[in-house]
Amino acid sequence: MSRSKPGRFRLSWIPASAGMTLSELPMLNIKLQNLPPFGKLFVGMTAVLMLCVCLWSMIIFYVDQGIMTEDSKPLYMQDKTEKVQESYDEQDGESQLRHNVGLAHTHINGQTLLYFVLGFLFLFTSTKDKIKKYVYWIFGVAVFTHTVGLSGQGFYSIFDDLLALSGVTLLVVIPYMCLLIIVDLFKLPEGSLTNE
Repeated sequence: MSRSKPGRFRLSWIPASAGMTLSELPMLNIKLQNLPPFGKLFVGMTAVLMLCVCLWSMIIFYVDQGIMTEDSKPLYMQDKTEKVQESYDEQDGESQLRHNVGLAHTHINGQTLLYFVLGFLFLFTSTKDKIKKYVYWIFGVAVFTHTVGLSGQGFYSIFDDLLALSGVTLLVVIPYMCLLIIVDLFKLPEGSLTNE
């Protein structure tokens, strides 16, 4: 990379660039506002899921500080007919709520990264735009509901059901996206009649 003017780098090391500057590369001139609807959905859902990662880390802090306890759960989370699981894990003295929220935080971190990486690759497949939109919605909602299900697991049966349903959804969507990505890798380039 050689300098031509102050603040401008020449990209002579990239064969197709023909002396273009970094800001002149078409790939770097993509703006979020110019993305197709499914692209905006993907980027927006990734940002929302990352905000959920932050939210769950705040919940962990509140549980650790005693601000939020198993006794201070909202009414919709309280089950009057079933006895709530033992409050403390006998192995390490950690409350069940703290354990669940910590596990949910770990899951939403990893699943959001999966969402971003697979979603980014899926963005460039030849799959129809409408299908991409559905896949992004289903995947994003499944990650969020899986986190909610993990947070309340064992406290109320609806959380266990959310966890199971979202887990199965993730185990369908992720392989589906991976298979479509792999299939696209073996397709001939558009406009090509022979495989060279």
